[in-house]
Amino acid sequence: MEPTKSLKRMSWLKKILMYSAITKEPTSYKSYLGVPNLRILAVFQGPKRQSHFNELVHKHARFPAQFASTIVPPIDFIMSPRVMPEIYSDAVWTKADGTKFSLREEVR
Repeated sequence: MEPTKSLKRMSWLKKILMYSAITKEPTSYKSYLGVPNLRILAVFQGPKRQSHFNELVHKHARFPAQFASTIVPPIDFIMSPRVMPEIYSDAVWTKADGTKFSLREEVR
């Protein structure tokens, strides 16, 4: 499926624009969503979609540092999917600028 530029159906572009709309100020999501900090995490099955996501974040996100993504192998939901603690503990998340980090370090 090719990425869409239409805002009528759900797309990464639409999601990025929606998150940017509620973050007029770097911390306006605190009152809007009632959360102390905001990090939008995206999980992809391959580098092509992740790269497209990062391009959209660079072009359209008001605060690109709030967005991060990672790649995981496809999950077979018929078989019991394995637990992946490395998603939390290892530096597998990539910010839109290409820097890697771990969620564990972000929480500290």
